[in-house]
Amino acid sequence: MKIAVAADGQQVSTHFGHCEAYVIADISGGRVADVRTLPNPGHEAGALPVLLRSHHVDTVIAGGMGARAAGLFAAYGIGTITGVTGSVQDALARFAAGDLESQPGLCDQSGRGHGSASGRGACSGHAGARGGKKGR
Repeated sequence: MKIAVAADGQQVSTHFGHCEAYVIADISGGRVADVRTLPNPGHEAGALPVLLRSHHVDTVIAGGMGARAAGLFAAYGIGTITGVTGSVQDALARFAAGDLESQPGLCDQSGRGHGSASGRGACSGHAGARGGKKGR
């Protein structure tokens, strides 16, 4: 299985589409392998699911993601886990162990930078109570 974590530096990005890069890793037998970084080519509606599918990504992990993006990923057969915070390495390890739960993290607001001046801050749709389904 191949996963992509939306990353800002070494941290899971609060907003999937506006992250700096995607850390792509193979997960097999509860282990993380073949980790590489794919720079974000820019936020163009509908393009990122196509790009990540071309890299054979099965699941995307992010702090938050718009409902439209989540629907596009589903249409390409790519799962999403949102509401994730902390380091990319921790998210990879937790996913590999089957211990990463999706939290409410869909962004229901439009426009770049709706959470902070930098365009990468959390918006009100990215935080929420615990719950959701476990990652694979």
